[in-house]
Amino acid sequence: MKEQPIEAVMWRTLKILRRCDYDTLLAHINMTHPCTDRRLSRYLNNVIELGFVKHSGGGGQYALRKGSLRMTPSAPASAPIFRKGVQYD
Repeated sequence: MKEQPIEAVMWRTLKILRRCDYDTLLAHINMTHPCTDRRLSRYLNNVIELGFVKHSGGGGQYALRKGSLRMTPSAPASAPIFRKGVQYD
């Protein structure tokens, strides 16, 4: 069985939880796949910048963004993957 990229695991966990804080998200990801704090922070910053995820400052909650120009009412199935030299549309 081919191993999944960690981005796919992070994205799937975000979709399952729908709304969560940073520590909860990291804990759920680390249940099945090792993920560093730095790796998750980078990923969240990228998906927030693209408009896929929103972050509410007060409670520190992350949630999938719905109804934006880039998103349909449900989150995309495939994970946005960010690697050097690869562009994501």
